[in-house]
Amino acid sequence: MKKKTTLFLLQMKLAFRSIPVILAGTLILTAIIVLAAFAGVKLLSNEENTEKMRVALVIQDESKYTRMALTYLFEEESVKEMCEFVEMDEEEAGASLRAGEVFAVVIIPQDFLAGVLSGINIPARIVLRDSGMHTQSGHFQELVNAGATDLAIAQSAVYAVDDLCRVTGIDAIAESEEYLNVNLFMYALRRNTYYGQIEFSDTGDLTTVEFYAASGIVLLLLLSGVTCCDILKRDNKALLRSLNRIKVKPWLLATSKLAGVMSVYGGMLFLVYFIMTALKKIPFSLTAPVGIVVVVFGVFALNLLIFQITDSKMAGSMILFMGTIVMMFVSGNFIPEIMLPEGVNTIGQFMPTKYITRLCGQILTGEVMGETLGICALWGTVFLAVTILYQKALELRGKI
Repeated sequence: MKKKTTLFLLQMKLAFRSIPVILAGTLILTAIIVLAAFAGVKLLSNEENTEKMRVALVIQDESKYTRMALTYLFEEESVKEMCEFVEMDEEEAGASLRAGEVFAVVIIPQDFLAGVLSGINIPARIVLRDSGMHTQSGHFQELVNAGATDLAIAQSAVYAVDDLCRVTGIDAIAESEEYLNVNLFMYALRRNTYYGQIEFSDTGDLTTVEFYAASGIVLLLLLSGVTCCDILKRDNKALLRSLNRIKVKPWLLATSKLAGVMSVYGGMLFLVYFIMTALKKIPFSLTAPVGIVVVVFGVFALNLLIFQITDSKMAGSMILFMGTIVMMFVSGNFIPEIMLPEGVNTIGQFMPTKYITRLCGQILTGEVMGETLGICALWGTVFLAVTILYQKALELRGKI
């Protein structure tokens, strides 16, 4: 037990003695990542993304009530800030869409409003471009989903009252429907009177700055594995066999390496976190320190795995660098996932970087979720377990 404790303390000492080298590498990486994050913030904040969406409107329902309803809708502040509607005939709208002059075409069919009120539900047609999906695609989808939700709630109320009248035998279906249609429809048109303002962002619940700050922290920690490669690398066969003679297994050495590096980077992150909270740049949370430990564990368990399965520091560094870039790209860390193809987003759901970055964002906002903590801790445990199993496999084959 004493020998194992001594080994553990020596690995901790080695990690702390490497702080000057770690700091130098961290500062260089930080400078590069800050420049990249600045470019990302500029990308999401440019003028193109704040332009209104030009939408062609084809009205086939000539009912005066339909016209009245659309007029009310288009005067809504939330709609006016995002969309510019231009009325066209169907042929002209199709030509404008193909030419890229409009973002989408909305076709209001004959008897559309009457169908909504009666429950027939004649759907409006929305035609989007075949290509060129970008930030505005998410904005437009959010508008359409909000409208569909309002309509579903209103119709549920109407159907519920109809069923109630039938079950109780009350002869008031027509009057009830008329009352609900008028009131619910007017509520839907005047949503600003009872809805709070909600900011819709390409970066989800995080602001653009928080999003790239979280991504930058994860990128910095992952690439810091290159700086720590001398500590995390697999030791030579002679040393491992010597340790084995005194009953110190390779897994204990690897775990000690991980603990040493985690102590250094965890300490630095704790210091930065408490400075930022003291300056009131980010909110304080009791669960944030736990989140920091889990983030560092997940990242460096992955780094340890990479350097333990490779035979050289150069190979490990190349795998770590390329793997980090690929994982962070498909996780939506460089370009928000709303701008990525659906297939890429599907792959990103299985990347550890997605959840580690999410946890970093929650630490920055002071709202650390237990589910995210659990997923990130699980990823780190899996990486460490695979490392130990790999070492045991090498041991059985006489490689170490």
